[in-house]
Amino acid sequence: MQHRVLIIIAIVIVAVALLCFVGFVYNTVASTRLARAHPVPGTFYTVDGRLMHIDCTGEGTPTVILESGIGDDWLIWQAVQPELSEATRVCSYDRFGLGWSEPSSGARDAVSIAAQLHTLLNVAKISGPLLLVGHSGGGLYIRAFTVIYPENVVGVVFVDATSTKLYQAIPEATETPSQRRDRHHEAQWRAFQEAIGWTRLTGGCGPDVPSPLRSFADLDAAEECRPTYETSSLGERDELQHSAEEVANLPCCGKLPNLIISQDPDRHQPGWGPQNMNEKPIWGGLQEQMKSLSACSQRIIARSSGHHVMIDRPEVIVRNLKVFIQHQKKTPECPYFGETETQ
Repeated sequence: MQHRVLIIIAIVIVAVALLCFVGFVYNTVASTRLARAHPVPGTFYTVDGRLMHIDCTGEGTPTVILESGIGDDWLIWQAVQPELSEATRVCSYDRFGLGWSEPSSGARDAVSIAAQLHTLLNVAKISGPLLLVGHSGGGLYIRAFTVIYPENVVGVVFVDATSTKLYQAIPEATETPSQRRDRHHEAQWRAFQEAIGWTRLTGGCGPDVPSPLRSFADLDAAEECRPTYETSSLGERDELQHSAEEVANLPCCGKLPNLIISQDPDRHQPGWGPQNMNEKPIWGGLQEQMKSLSACSQRIIARSSGHHVMIDRPEVIVRNLKVFIQHQKKTPECPYFGETETQ
């Protein structure tokens, strides 16, 4: 009897392993076909031994560099980039392990990511002048870049960006070890489900894009359900508080033009940023304090927008950056940004 039970257990194990293997092949083939059918626009360059993706459109100066927040990639900017490209050259890119850039086991703090972007721009022969635009955690990365590589930076734009003072102002933003462990376990579980094809079989591989990005639905679907990418943003999230601390020790931005575009404090939207309505005034206060980074600063509140201003109110970003570009050429010391500070 015991021998028979062992045989049954062995058969079940082999059957499960076979199903997982078949699912793995199914998901890999499907992902490969989608990637070939919907090739991503842009170019790939080797940075620190890994391929990094960047997409530049339009002509003119300054060159606008779009830096996404944690977990987002170049696609998040595609309601902004086409319109802004009518005025100048615009580049969106993918950090390691996001979008179409290959995963990397390297450091994911702000200083390291700034160095990787600097290398990418050098390899791609993008010399500037540069107007850096950073959303959410990406704001920390462009601050680090501006201080460490200031030569060709002519302005910074923070789109509802993370403040270096976030963790002092909102202590709850600091993860406990158990919260970090749970976040890692959830990501690893999602990666496993994707690897064995379960997520794709149950219709969880997209596309899942907001209405302003509907025309990019096929590219979004091609990005989905790649298990090696599921855990790629964990390092950036793990290092976010460290990034805030190291950037706080890098003085920015002198007299450099500084535009802050913030979400509407009266609109509730879950997700990174203020987690509930009680934190909204604190988040808004931190946004206002970022005006002190430069003697040439302005803050604009994008009404009816949540944390992802580039999705909810892309025209606010486009309009004000176009104004900046026009006036920067005439008055580079402190260009005019926009008509009002509330739009």
